[in-house]
Amino acid sequence: MPSTDVADAFAEFTAACLACSVRTVIGPDLSTRLSNAGVAHVHASRAAELFDHLIASRHEGRASEALVEHARALVDELATEFRDGGVTRVDQA
Repeated sequence: MPSTDVADAFAEFTAACLACSVRTVIGPDLSTRLSNAGVAHVHASRAAELFDHLIASRHEGRASEALVEHARALVDELATEFRDGGVTRVDQA
């Protein structure tokens, strides 16, 4: 059974990638923030949408297996983008 802290883990991962606080990640402009850092628009949009779904899943008590798998796959894609370069971290902007 997935834990209910998937949203927290995703926010912490995203904050670490952007080298900013978790508080900075949480907000309506996450997609813009990621895009401005150089993340592909499709990944930035998916990340913001995923985060919204993860937050909403808290009201259900836990994230579904499908949502957790989606989060894992997106984390892998984002990690590759950040690792391979072309992405500007917030502290470098």
